[in-house]
Amino acid sequence: MKYAIVITLVLAAGCSRQQKQPAVEASTEKKREPVEVQVARAEQRRIDRSILVTGSLLPDETATMVSEVAGRLSSIRFDFGQSVRKGDVIAEIDKTEYQLQLERSKAALAQALARLGLDATQAEKAPATTPAMKQAWAQMEDSRFRYESAQKLVKSGDISQERFNELEKGFYAREAAFQASRDEMRTLWASVETLKADMRLVEKRLRDTVIYAPFDASVAERKAAPGQYIKENTAILTLVKPHPLRLRLEVPESAAGVVSVGTGLEFSTDAVAES
Repeated sequence: MKYAIVITLVLAAGCSRQQKQPAVEASTEKKREPVEVQVARAEQRRIDRSILVTGSLLPDETATMVSEVAGRLSSIRFDFGQSVRKGDVIAEIDKTEYQLQLERSKAALAQALARLGLDATQAEKAPATTPAMKQAWAQMEDSRFRYESAQKLVKSGDISQERFNELEKGFYAREAAFQASRDEMRTLWASVETLKADMRLVEKRLRDTVIYAPFDASVAERKAAPGQYIKENTAILTLVKPHPLRLRLEVPESAAGVVSVGTGLEFSTDAVAES
């Protein structure tokens, strides 16, 4: 019995020491210091932001002068590097062929007007009548008078029914002839309008044989020579307007949202020394 009691006491003592150990460890932990926090009032500030890009200086205007008509290039009045003023004649196409076309168009128009009894001074307004219409009108009125007279005579028996029918048919035929002459007048006038349009087109092509400078510029390139036969839309000269110059550059996609009209810009170029 004594051995059993001793063993029980030793186990109890061991358990007692294990329960007190956490309390000792807790007392040895270092106490944490409080975190210091500073606060400030929120406010708005402007922050300048810039991006660096590379671009090119280009002319304000560039134009390639072409010929709108085909023909032999009779002259080029400016060469590479020379300056031109707005309205200066810079090149000419031989106009002989276009002058002949214009004369032919005028002759065809005069012939069409003559069929209507008109001349070149009366080509702007359609006529109310023509010699053919006047003649057809007179014949129709004469036939109408005889037809109306026959209507009375056939009732009284002074003319036969066959004669009346003949006069009636004659009146209707003359009436149809007058209508045909009026339609012919409209057709002839339509042909006059077509010939007038053709003549205006030839006049334009004749004017297009002379090529003018559209603005003050310098000749950047000459692409043709006098005596050369050129087709329509063939380039002759390239003109550039160097004042003012345009700066062309590409903005990165990441900065596209912060660049807008009115954004400040500074640039430098190796062509001009910085002061």
